[in-house]
Amino acid sequence: MVIRLEAWRENRQYDRLGLDEERMRIMDTEIPLLTVPVRPGRNLAVIVEVAAMNFRLKRMGYHAARHFAEKLNQSLDDPEDFT
Repeated sequence: MVIRLEAWRENRQYDRLGLDEERMRIMDTEIPLLTVPVRPGRNLAVIVEVAAMNFRLKRMGYHAARHFAEKLNQSLDDPEDFT
């Protein structure tokens, strides 16, 4: 996994959930790429650690972002949730 840290830009759209997976080619091998926008004062060690744990969970078959999106769509489809 490659984690690209870049300075936060106001005019750029970032994938906050991680549903879209980018890839980078290194020596004819496709490797997952995660672009993380950062600002001064953020704890980069924690950010990278969480990204690595999430990547590990995906490899083990649990996709937290997909699970969250499915649960959100189910709750939006159920009209009784809004009464």
